[in-house]
Amino acid sequence: LSDFEKIEHDDKGLTLTYSGRKPVTSAQKGEVVYSGELSTYGNVVMIDHGDETRSIVLGDFIPMAKKGAVVNTGDILGYTAYNPRANKESGKVYFEVRKKNIVQNTIQLMDARSLDSGVLAAR
Repeated sequence: LSDFEKIEHDDKGLTLTYSGRKPVTSAQKGEVVYSGELSTYGNVVMIDHGDETRSIVLGDFIPMAKKGAVVNTGDILGYTAYNPRANKESGKVYFEVRKKNIVQNTIQLMDARSLDSGVLAAR
């Protein structure tokens, strides 16, 4: 997510708060293995990066990437969306990285300069 307003993290994923319409982009090259809605999680895009590594983006965004698409670093996966729960154009997008289907401490995988600049990118 570019130009996020706030970032929260724990020993798993990152939650990015945004305001307005923003592009949600791929952190690394890979193949989209799922794009759609999942129960109470909202919209989800899962990307297989090979070597048993996947990234998952979910939350208040509209996915544009289709299952089977190959995406490169920085390619647009979708756009942040109007949040009906808050009745405004703000919301949250969650991002995590999984290795062998185990959630990694995602903040440690991110480029510190990109976090400081408000543009999320993997190392």
